[in-house]
Amino acid sequence: MARGACPTVLADTSQGELARHAVFQDLTPRTRGKLLALQDLARKAQDGAVDFKAILKMDDDAVIHHLIQVRGIGRWTAEMFLIFNLGRLDAFPVLDLGIQKGVQRLYGYKKLPAESTMRKHAEKWKPYRIITPPGTCGNRWMGS
Repeated sequence: MARGACPTVLADTSQGELARHAVFQDLTPRTRGKLLALQDLARKAQDGAVDFKAILKMDDDAVIHHLIQVRGIGRWTAEMFLIFNLGRLDAFPVLDLGIQKGVQRLYGYKKLPAESTMRKHAEKWKPYRIITPPGTCGNRWMGS
């Protein structure tokens, strides 16, 4: 495999060769599925099924729908992409444990709030939901 990890190299390299590459030597059998996810992302980027330039112009829901077609990318990962890669301040991952615990403590709930409760509270914090107290203090709420 050539140096670097551009989509063409990843998409066209066998899984066996990828697994032997120094970058992936420390992967356990359980995490080797990440190789498949990387290859799927590379192939989809190469064939245009995932278009990173188009993503810049999409609304949040469209970005999530666009990304979850890739193996290994679920809603939470797509929401993290919105926040940390695209700087979308209104993204609010309602099923993120840290944020759920933040809302739980903020409102004194005995149990983690349900998704519907999270969405109800999140409406009040638009358009900057990720910079609200439970959004910015998730780790603190968890006690870390």
